[in-house]
Amino acid sequence: MIHQIYSCKKTEQDLRQGPLGAFVDELATVLLEKGYPKKYLIPRFAVIGELSRWLIQKKIKLCDLTPTPNQSVHSIPFKADPMWS
Repeated sequence: MIHQIYSCKKTEQDLRQGPLGAFVDELATVLLEKGYPKKYLIPRFAVIGELSRWLIQKKIKLCDLTPTPNQSVHSIPFKADPMWS
């Protein structure tokens, strides 16, 4: 489903590489079905691609990712984002 967000085949292929690649199509499907605009999804998938490349570079497996001992995902501060409002 990522092809509905990106028209460039190379970008699609790049996003499907690495440890997060297996999840991009399903995530794209869910977000598009929920009505999120493509203009908001493009930068988010760019971050997913960056993270995937970083994980490869640092030789970190997905199963090794955990929050720090005093931090949970819910406690990470974030800027208000119209996509999630």
